[in-house]
Amino acid sequence: MPVSAYDDIYTEKINYVKDSKIQNFANIAIKDEDHTLGNVVRMQLLKDPQVRFAGYRRLHPLENIIEIKVQTEVNQKSPPQAVIDACQNTINHVTAIEMSFRKAYEQFEMEKRVAQLGQRGVTGGYQSDMPMGGQSHYY
Repeated sequence: MPVSAYDDIYTEKINYVKDSKIQNFANIAIKDEDHTLGNVVRMQLLKDPQVRFAGYRRLHPLENIIEIKVQTEVNQKSPPQAVIDACQNTINHVTAIEMSFRKAYEQFEMEKRVAQLGQRGVTGGYQSDMPMGGQSHYY
């Protein structure tokens, strides 16, 4: 028995339906996803000069199914290839962000260690109240 009204229609994680009326146009439905993925893929698709149209919609507020609609230029890449390229570009972008973050974090940690060493002084202990030479004025 279907849990959702869409379970009969969308049986796989990703369903691809080529439009028979519009050239180079396709609907790609993805189960168990929401606006997060839909908007990211749409934005990446719109950056591609070979994509004529890209949009997405969530089929129903209570269902985690998004439908991505994409049309590419005639005699260019296919709609599924455009979506694959958009996903790969997103992965590359996130990887670059991760690398930048890791580099900044390592720099932060190194500066923190240097600051901690500076507080301890040259001898490795904490700063002393004694004047230079280590002699105390108190007898």
